[in-house]
Amino acid sequence: MQLRKLKPFLITVFSGLFFAGYAQTVNQTVAIADQFMSSGQFAAAAKYYQRAYFFASKEQVPTIRGKMADAFFMSGQYALAEKYYREAETFEKTDTVKTEWFLKKISSLILQKKFKFALLSILNYRGIFTERQTKNRSFLLGTIYFGQEKFDKAREWFARTIPENDSVKRKQLDELFKRKNLMRPNPELAYWMSLFFPGSGQIYAGDWKNGFNSFALNGLLVYIFLVDMQNYSFWDSFIAIYPWLQRYWMGGYKRAQNIARRKRAENRARTFRRIKQLIYSP
Repeated sequence: MQLRKLKPFLITVFSGLFFAGYAQTVNQTVAIADQFMSSGQFAAAAKYYQRAYFFASKEQVPTIRGKMADAFFMSGQYALAEKYYREAETFEKTDTVKTEWFLKKISSLILQKKFKFALLSILNYRGIFTERQTKNRSFLLGTIYFGQEKFDKAREWFARTIPENDSVKRKQLDELFKRKNLMRPNPELAYWMSLFFPGSGQIYAGDWKNGFNSFALNGLLVYIFLVDMQNYSFWDSFIAIYPWLQRYWMGGYKRAQNIARRKRAENRARTFRRIKQLIYSP
């Protein structure tokens, strides 16, 4: 009879000990993840946060959720970061912290190039922003429009992050938005240049080596075509040489277009880095 009476008591005691040890294990796992984060091993940190998140109590989940999202973000897993930032935002009760998770979620969307969704989300958000968060919101809006190649709107929102009396930074921002930094080289121009004069499009796009190679190779094929035509006939020369000439000629102007696209993307990425540095530099 005494054992029966003791049974509920023993269950309560051992359950308490079990969950206390369980909580301690979760905290230890989070501590290991924190160490990985501080040492820059973000993918490893994400795995440990996930493990802790799976076993965490209701009270531990909110903190772990945000840390896990940060780890996924820093490791370049933006879709997972977006998911957990959304959850962190949904369940957060403090307004400014909720907004922080929201802005990080928008950053994750931008890095996935989901510009339309990011724009709709940020324009419809009705949360409370601190002064710093307001600046970050303007920067993110500028980034979205920059990604959509709406450069006038991008400049407008980036300008909002700079104090009106800071004429030096505003002038520098205008310089960064000049056409040469954003629209050059023009892929269509490179295409037509190499179409009519092989190699010129590549040279225009800044790839001198491939430009000269294309010019020399196509020039040599034209020379062989003309020599063959004198020694044999036009049709014999055409049948023998034209397929090669067409291959390298067509390949040349298509390559010129791709080179120009890549170079312009690099120019825009470089310009964006300078804009970010300008906005957030002291």
